[in-house]
Amino acid sequence: MKGFPFTFVLIFISTYSLTGSNFLSCNETLTLNYEECKPANSSVLVKVHRNTQKVKYFIEDKVKLVRPTHLEFYPTGSLICTTPETITVTNTSFSDLQGVKSVHIECVQFRGFPTPFKNQNHLETLSFLYNEFTKFPQEFCADIPSIKSITLGYQQITNLSRASFFSITTHLQSLQLQHSHLKTIEPETFSRFRYLKTLELNGNELEILRPDMFDGLSVLETLNLGENIISTIKPGTFASTTSLRGLFLHSNRLEDMPKRIFCDLLDLEDLHLHRNPLKSNPSVFLTGRDNLTEYSRGIYKVGNIKKQEESFFSTLLSYTALPWLLNNLFNDNFN
Repeated sequence: MKGFPFTFVLIFISTYSLTGSNFLSCNETLTLNYEECKPANSSVLVKVHRNTQKVKYFIEDKVKLVRPTHLEFYPTGSLICTTPETITVTNTSFSDLQGVKSVHIECVQFRGFPTPFKNQNHLETLSFLYNEFTKFPQEFCADIPSIKSITLGYQQITNLSRASFFSITTHLQSLQLQHSHLKTIEPETFSRFRYLKTLELNGNELEILRPDMFDGLSVLETLNLGENIISTIKPGTFASTTSLRGLFLHSNRLEDMPKRIFCDLLDLEDLHLHRNPLKSNPSVFLTGRDNLTEYSRGIYKVGNIKKQEESFFSTLLSYTALPWLLNNLFNDNFN
């Protein structure tokens, strides 16, 4: 009789405090690539990921070798977010953590001290999902000098204005606000972000695009406005975004557009107009943009499209023809 092999996995080997204030109590693991922690006053689960290699960071006027840390906050229990769980923090809750590079907060709301990561000078990425925000969390994001990317998804933020971002560093490079019921963007809302390269506003409820919406975004390379309810684009809307390489306007309600709406976008390489009830052929709006070729219905790209398609079909043929060729080869040999 053959025996069944037994594998014993030891997951938790010790419990310790991750922060000097004993705010996070963690379980050190052998088999997982992260540590699981619990705050002292909440049932929220905190996952702590650390890079394997250390990086030189300038901390407290000294150069230190630190393993970059990535924090993730989740509710315990159900995988489906119904009501966000809460966690109460103070100004010292995370002050002992060094080298925090990214923070992801999903279906969790913070209470207490409004800027818990204020002292994290190496924090570059913040992302929020299902937090039931009704306005942009500018206090939470304030005074983080190295922040480069902020993402918010599935919120209840209907309006954005210039005041929404007055405490955010001007060096922000990526801003994503997706599927959050956004209806209005006031003039010069994003103008302070003169280094912004990516702006994702897809999946919202925007109806009209105006030139003053995107003032100051001269280095913006990607603008995603897909899956809104846009029916009107005013002339000159993209006049300030002359560095755009990718523009996504798919899945809206556009029936018509100004004829030269894209004429200032000389670097444009990827334009998505599909799933719009346009009354004219989309090519009529590409005056002066002869380098853009229709890649597929309503999608335009730069380059030799015919050559790309031939390459694609030859690759596809090689994958589909190979099984047939082998099958017939073996049949010929053995029959």
